Amino acid sequence: MTSITFHPMTKKLAIESLCFAYEPPYDFYNVAVNEENVKERLDGSYVAAFVGENLIGFYCTGPSAASPLGILLEPMSAVVRILE
Repeated sequence: MTSITFHPMTKKLAIESLCFAYEPPYDFYNVAVNEENVKERLDGSYVAAFVGENLIGFYCTGPSAASPLGILLEPMSAVVRILE
């Protein structure tokens, strides 16, 4: 069984997670790597997800987790792909 661990978001992880690139139809989650987005990832609402030493995704809570569609389509799809 694959074990997923969660760690606080760091600046390095924030930048790495901002580099994730999603394919359609989830490509609206692709965001720029800039100071504003890094700052948001470091506001305490983001948590990094790992399998072993590999960053596989993240989740967030609070206002940052709100989706314009009103549904949760966060990068947990990356976790599902890893576990398949």
